[in-house]
Amino acid sequence: MIDPPAGNFFDKHHSRNPAVRFLMNQFHDHFGRLIGQVAPRSVLDAGCGEGYTTRRILSAAPQVDLLAGMDIAPQVLRTARGSCPELSAFAGSAEKIPLADNAFDLVIACEILEHLEDPNAAVREIRRVSKGPCLFSVPWEPVWRILNIARGAYWTDLGNTPGHRNHWSRAGFRRLLEPHFASVRIVACWTWTFALCGN
Repeated sequence: MIDPPAGNFFDKHHSRNPAVRFLMNQFHDHFGRLIGQVAPRSVLDAGCGEGYTTRRILSAAPQVDLLAGMDIAPQVLRTARGSCPELSAFAGSAEKIPLADNAFDLVIACEILEHLEDPNAAVREIRRVSKGPCLFSVPWEPVWRILNIARGAYWTDLGNTPGHRNHWSRAGFRRLLEPHFASVRIVACWTWTFALCGN
C-alpha cells in the first residue's frame, strides 16, 4: 500500500478557522468558474485525494456524465467515493496514467504537481489523456512559504510545507506548462496559481 504524500495531514476542507475557510472558498470559486467555462461531458481528476474538491465538479458542470478520480494512495479512494458517489475512482500515478490517449474532455490536476518527483512527466501524461483542456493548480511561491513562516509553521524548513518537492512562481509555472500546450492561461487566486491549458 502506498502512503499518501507528506504534508496532507491538515484538513483544510473542514477547518473552522475563518481565514482558512475564506481562502478555501476562494479556491473553490475559482475552480468552479474555470470548469464551467470548459463545459466538459467527461472529467478526470488526477490526484483526487479524498474527493472533497472533486465533488464540486458536478456543481460547476452538471452536464458531466463521466466523472473519474485517480490517486496514488488507494486508501483515500474509499473516502473519495463516499464524498462523491458519482465518482469512478481508481489507483494510479499522474506520472504514468493507466488510460488511453484522449480519454477525457477535461483533465484536472489540482495541488499535486508540487509533490511529484517528475512534474514534467505528469504534465505530459495529463495532456496525453485529455482531448480538451487541462486545469492545474499549485501553491504560489514564494508567498506560500512566507505565509507559513508568518503563521509559525515549518520554520526549520524555511516555510516549506512537508512533501512539497517543487515550487513555482506564477511566471515559473507558466514556463513549466508552455512547452506542453498551445495555450496557457494563468489565473491568480490568493495563495494559489491556476492554469487553464489548451491542446
